[in-house]
Amino acid sequence: MGKITAPVVLIEDDPDDQEFIKEAFRNLNLPNELLCFFDGKSFIDYLSNTEESPFVILCNLNMQGMNGFEIRQKIADTPELKRKSIPFIFLTTDTRPSSIFKAYDAIVQGYVIKGDTYAKLERSLRLIMDYWTLCCHPGHESPSL
Repeated sequence: MGKITAPVVLIEDDPDDQEFIKEAFRNLNLPNELLCFFDGKSFIDYLSNTEESPFVILCNLNMQGMNGFEIRQKIADTPELKRKSIPFIFLTTDTRPSSIFKAYDAIVQGYVIKGDTYAKLERSLRLIMDYWTLCCHPGHESPSL
């Protein structure tokens, strides 16, 4: 079983957004290492070649090359990756209802808007981490309350 301190994966192709998210993680003093990927291919290669089961995946939606929907589909279509049961959350600026519906059709565990300020981003990350720390889900130990 995975641990609540397992790494968090961030798939984000914008270097500035990646830096803001890294900074927020540092400020939140989370026990999880943040593994960052600029593209879906390098992330899928990592996930396919590690025994580790990340705690949660935070994925931008609109990226060059493999977009967030394609990354989600690749996980769903690959039994070894799907079996890891990693919560998949879109962290995006895309507020279009069509994107939100498409995301939930792809069976994601969350669709979070990054927010227009650093404080909103940090608050969103704190809420995501608190929620998944409390949740029981396959692949991770039950939290002790």
